[in-house]
Amino acid sequence: MADNRALIRQWVRKEALVKRGELTLAGLRELDLSALPLDEPYAPRPLRWKDCHLLEWAAGDVLVTVIADRPARLSAAFVG
Repeated sequence: MADNRALIRQWVRKEALVKRGELTLAGLRELDLSALPLDEPYAPRPLRWKDCHLLEWAAGDVLVTVIADRPARLSAAFVG
């Protein structure tokens, strides 16, 4: 999995955008998120894409991206 982490990170971001209605499945290939960092966010970090706020983090083999209208933060109960 380590060799595919950048690909998986981009997929998780795009999947979150599709689920939120910001992107359609037909638009997956054309969407360029290359301006967003691909390093491992072991602590939750905020990112921006257009008018969306992303909160993402990694814990072991789990990669998470959350999309919101305004900046979000992770409750201490979920960080560990």
